Amino acid sequence: MYPVAIINQKGGCGKTTTAVNLSAALVEIGKRVLLIDLDPQAHATIHLSLNPEEVETNAYDFLKYAGKDDFFTKDVVYEISENFSLIPSHLVLSVFEQAFSGMDDHEYRLKDGLSSFEDVFDYVIIDCPPSLGLLTFNALMAARHVIVPVEPSRFALQGISRLKDTISLIEEKTGHDLIVKALVTLYDRRTRFADFMAQQVRETFPHNTFETIIRRTVRLKESAFYGKTINDYDRRSTGYDDYLSLAKEMVASSEKLKPEEFHDAVKGLAEQFNVEAEESSVEVPFVYRNAAASDIRIAGDFNDWNPDDSTRLEKDDSGTWKKVLRLSPGQYQYRLFIDGQWAEDDNNPKKIKCPFGGYNSILEISTGSN
Repeated sequence: MYPVAIINQKGGCGKTTTAVNLSAALVEIGKRVLLIDLDPQAHATIHLSLNPEEVETNAYDFLKYAGKDDFFTKDVVYEISENFSLIPSHLVLSVFEQAFSGMDDHEYRLKDGLSSFEDVFDYVIIDCPPSLGLLTFNALMAARHVIVPVEPSRFALQGISRLKDTISLIEEKTGHDLIVKALVTLYDRRTRFADFMAQQVRETFPHNTFETIIRRTVRLKESAFYGKTINDYDRRSTGYDDYLSLAKEMVASSEKLKPEEFHDAVKGLAEQFNVEAEESSVEVPFVYRNAAASDIRIAGDFNDWNPDDSTRLEKDDSGTWKKVLRLSPGQYQYRLFIDGQWAEDDNNPKKIKCPFGGYNSILEISTGSN
């Protein structure tokens, strides 16, 4: 069994499209494939025509009961076609970090669960959420290979820079070496800029970039809309050709990539385009008025739902609590921790229902946020 995590914190880079169609392409060349949708948005699940609200079990159940004798892992696996199976996602995954961050083995839940499938599947493809939280960390701990989809744009380089830090942390703390490769996606051959950026990625990561390039085609979007893989939708399209080429290249490649080469290349590319990892994050002020409270902290999926001392808000003489956090662009869920009790931020109208009761507040940060 060969687990592959597909990761990028930046949305719109073709991450889920790659997860679904690479899985289908691997099946095409005779492999037994399990696709795991770890993104609470459930885009891979929907892409394969499953309604997340209608499946009885999902990836959250798989992570929750991983390694338990009374949990049958086969009950969470849905057959898409012959040799192609899916563990679907559900919105409940959004509270995984909140529910599991205090457990000793929280970063090994996925790895432990996959041990049940050692002789069942040849490849496990993991579609990760667009963040570097506990779900993505689980995927990295379980994976042997990491694919980073990169569309030809300057902003895409920021995601690679942030990913470097997580991979370095895993290697430092656990000695878990990862094969990391960039995959150029959404390539528009009609533009010189796309060609320039693709060449920059290749030159910067000479041993860490797939030869295959995923070309931009409306057929890939159409196949997702109709709930089909590109194999089932249009075998005459460039999308079909490209993902079949990617599958063959990944299976054939046996080169072990050196993580330090990947990290040095990321640094050089960031410096070349003046894109530093810290520039991709912004300061986000939190203000909450509660004169009666004696302690207020903030926690969310940006810090594994851990309301430690670093998240404590400071109270001024007027009874207003304030805290400035530095966060990368993206969407986050969070709650306040007031005198030992979880509470929603009633100053924020954006919220989502929490399966454990109450609501999580939603924070959206764009690249240009102040």
